[in-house]
Amino acid sequence: MVEPVDLDPIGATEPPHVNVSNSPGLEVYDPATGYVYVLDWDGDRVSVLSGTALVGTVDVGPAPFNGAYDGANGYVYVTDFDTRNVSVIDGTSLVGSVGVGALPLSATYDSADGYVYVTNGPSDNVSVLSGTTVVQSVNVGAYPFASTYDSGNGWVYVTNWDAGTVTVIGGTTVVGTVDVGVEPYSAAYDGGNGYVYVMNRYSGTVSVIDGLTVLATLTVGAAGESSGFNTTFIDSALYDGENGYVYAVDSAFGSDNVTVIDGTTVVGTVALASTPFVPGYSTATGTVYVPESGSENVSVIGGIDYLGSLNVGLDPVDALFDSQDGDIYVTNYNSNNVSVIVPENSIRIAETGLPKATSWSVTLGGARRSTTGTAIAFTVPNGSYGYSIGDVPGWHQTTIPYQGTFTVTGASVTEVTLAFERVTYPVSFTVPGLPTDTKWTATLNGTPQSSTGSGLTFEEPNGTYGYSVADPSGAPPMVDSGSVTVNGAPVSVPVTFTPVSFTETGLPIKGKRWSVTLDGYPEATPGTARTSTVTSVSFAVLNGTYPYLIVGPAGFEVATPAPPEGNLTTNGSALSEAVTFVRGPTYSLTFHEVGLAAGSKWCVAVGSPLCSTKSTVVFKNLTPGSYSYAVGAIPGATTLVKEGPAWSAEALGASLVSRSTTVQVRFAYPVTFQETGLVAPFTWSVSAEGETGTSAANSTTVVLDLTNGTQGFSVHAEPGYLRSPASGRLVVDGRPASVSVTFKPRGVSGAAAGLDPDVEARASVADIAVSRLH
Repeated sequence: MVEPVDLDPIGATEPPHVNVSNSPGLEVYDPATGYVYVLDWDGDRVSVLSGTALVGTVDVGPAPFNGAYDGANGYVYVTDFDTRNVSVIDGTSLVGSVGVGALPLSATYDSADGYVYVTNGPSDNVSVLSGTTVVQSVNVGAYPFASTYDSGNGWVYVTNWDAGTVTVIGGTTVVGTVDVGVEPYSAAYDGGNGYVYVMNRYSGTVSVIDGLTVLATLTVGAAGESSGFNTTFIDSALYDGENGYVYAVDSAFGSDNVTVIDGTTVVGTVALASTPFVPGYSTATGTVYVPESGSENVSVIGGIDYLGSLNVGLDPVDALFDSQDGDIYVTNYNSNNVSVIVPENSIRIAETGLPKATSWSVTLGGARRSTTGTAIAFTVPNGSYGYSIGDVPGWHQTTIPYQGTFTVTGASVTEVTLAFERVTYPVSFTVPGLPTDTKWTATLNGTPQSSTGSGLTFEEPNGTYGYSVADPSGAPPMVDSGSVTVNGAPVSVPVTFTPVSFTETGLPIKGKRWSVTLDGYPEATPGTARTSTVTSVSFAVLNGTYPYLIVGPAGFEVATPAPPEGNLTTNGSALSEAVTFVRGPTYSLTFHEVGLAAGSKWCVAVGSPLCSTKSTVVFKNLTPGSYSYAVGAIPGATTLVKEGPAWSAEALGASLVSRSTTVQVRFAYPVTFQETGLVAPFTWSVSAEGETGTSAANSTTVVLDLTNGTQGFSVHAEPGYLRSPASGRLVVDGRPASVSVTFKPRGVSGAAAGLDPDVEARASVADIAVSRLH
């Protein structure tokens, strides 16, 4: 929040007033003529203003309430609240009166089809006007109150006060109904994102609608009683086309604030003095003017900041911007006049490029103003004024010098747009000593770059960023990571890769193939495996500790290092490991699976992975020792491994190889047995495929992991209960399944229990239906 500033021009007094009739309320602007139409609630007339002059008055029906300008025919349509009429005005003359429904409330112009839509509260309908003719009456929800036009899809959105809905009309047809909050009052269209914002008065929320879908419901102010103007007021949602913000005005007693919305996010709340009413947006100054009835002021907001206030008349209720001359018209309900805020010589500085809600500032003639919006304006007499543009950390503009002079003569308007660009600094990673054309990758702030040279460079603004560097072998676990801070200067991050070589002796000159896996054992995700028929296998890695596994050819075993697996540590110096092979026994490690459908692919990693569509995966030429393994996951299945008498749900394990060894792998799918009828306390169990599952105390479910195919099962009796089914068969086909089991007290007769006396015996030979779990 910035400090309030005096927004009146230097030497200016209170803005001039134009006397109108009784109780001026809302206003309508005609951009073709520049006329402002002031609806005099108690005067039953419309006052027509041009600048600070009253150019005419038009008598209309009782209690003119709301209006709309028709850009096709140039007419202004005014809803006469206490009648069933809409008055139609051309310039300063009454064209005619059009009969509509009861208590016409709001009018909205649709530029696509040229219609004007009038909401008729108690009639629960909308009158569609063309010229001075009603072309259609469209039924909507209970008590339609306000409406807005969406130029993106050509629809009109009507808030139904008593229904808590919004009716969406295309032309003369209802295209949909959207549920919103309690007592939806006003609505605004955001031309930047195409959303419609609906103010829910009693809920104290805003519904954000895209088409026919509510994207978000945002809390904006205090929910309150539905009677009296003590919650969000009519027409109190305003779109700022420059910032892209929507301003939701909450006039609830004790709340008195404006909520600033960007898309579906609340980005700020501006507290005001008393009872804010209908706001207006000035494209000349890039600011929002909010009348405050209780304080006799108009407050000014730039972006999400309160900038100050201007004194006007009694009970200001509506602010309207005149795009031809830049004036702001404020109706003073209890002064019976309109305050015209007339800009003198204007110096307006706008910005592009900065993220939304970024604060920036300009100092002119010693007066500093800052904003999170997109424009700052000063009103000054003729003369020359020194200026300075405030520094925005991490950003820079070259449109104009940061200090200089503006000169204003006559009524000229000086406008400058500052184009800000991000200030970045190089962040360099260097990897000296790599072999030529060795590829490596660095990732900074989530963005990767690769190089085959000794360095690479990122461009980043000030800040702290995480980084990682992957070793040239491409193994994901082999990374260096940390953070780097950019603070107004280039940064260099040195990274050292260490060469690691394994050199063998003992194999024939025309040798057999042997391999080394580094950083892949005993990890579940295999690392990099290198194989060779020559005497050396090489890697380049970052400093750290890495597990390795050496595998020889058939007929040879690793004599050194012993065992042929372990860990090595690098610290920047080249590392060489000697490997000695001797003739000796080797064995195979076989993994045999059951449970998958024929032809299904499955994988096992012992150092490096092997995959198969058959029932076995075999690792050959292993010397005696303990080997860690990882069984690849199958979607939806549980991996069960059996080494010894029992199955265990483990995808990772180790197997001792002192002879050819087979590890049993079973892929199973969860089958849930669901009981009804048992009375606490109880436990119960189910057996299938040689496994028994027992429920937790008083639990109605038992889950067994079963393999594909037809499986028999049996339900173990709970003392004092009959069970149905007692046993049966089910089909598992690669998906989870469920079986229902019913228990009945044994003392209940057959008809009452729903069971025959021998139901258990007959159920044991029956097939049952199995429901799929999706």
